[in-house]
This record gives sequence, structure tokens and C-alpha cells, in this order.
Amino acid sequence: PAWYAKYNVNETSLEDQANFFSMFFLDYVSPIIRLGATKPLTHEDVGVPSICDRADVCYEAINKTWTAQIIKNDALNEKAQAKYDAKLAKMTPEKRLTADPFLKRRPNLKAAIVVAFGPWKLFLGFFYMLISAL
Repeated sequence: PAWYAKYNVNETSLEDQANFFSMFFLDYVSPIIRLGATKPLTHEDVGVPSICDRADVCYEAINKTWTAQIIKNDALNEKAQAKYDAKLAKMTPEKRLTADPFLKRRPNLKAAIVVAFGPWKLFLGFFYMLISAL
């Protein structure tokens, strides 16, 4: 329809065209809901995904925080390993046999995702999902 063509969703997503109030009240989805009420939607109707939802952007954000976590954990593990080795050196040979093994700290994927996308974006996503389920 002509009224929907003005949104030009094949170049910019409805979400990227929305202002703050439209985003907050999810008003930017109204045109696609209105179109979906008149005909079955096709991928041309939906258009391109938002810039922040594209796979390359999401991958870069998560990869950046994941790499930072790996570097941080490697440094922490080196310090902890040195501390553990010093503690073992002070122990008698009998106590060394019963000592707990050194456990390396591992990176956390959940934390990387929260840092990459921001806790508020995840919270709002879950909140909107909860509201839509009611």
C-alpha cells in the first residue's frame, strides 16, 4: 500500500526510524501490525533488521567483551596460581597430597552478553516478553 511505502523498510528498519517515545511505547510496530491485518506479511514487508540487531554488530559486541574477559581471567589465574604455588611450597609433602587442586577461573558467557548489550536492554526485552504473555 502507498501509506506503508513511505516507511521504506527495505533501507532502514522501523525501529531505526523511531524516536524515543515511539520506542518506549512500541508505537513503531504499528505500521507493520496494520499491514499484517490487511494481508499476510512477506519478508519484503518486514524489511531489514535494526542496525543493533544485525549479526555482525552483535558478534562484535559479544566478542569484544568475551576477549576482555579471557584476558582478565588469564591475569587473575596467573596471580592466583602463583599464590597457590607459594602456599603449596610452605606445606609438608603429606599435606600437599591432600591439598585441594588449583581451579582456574573461567570466563562467563552470560556476563559477556549482559555487558555487551547492557542490562537495561535485556531487562526491557524480558519485560516486554512478560507483558505480551499476559
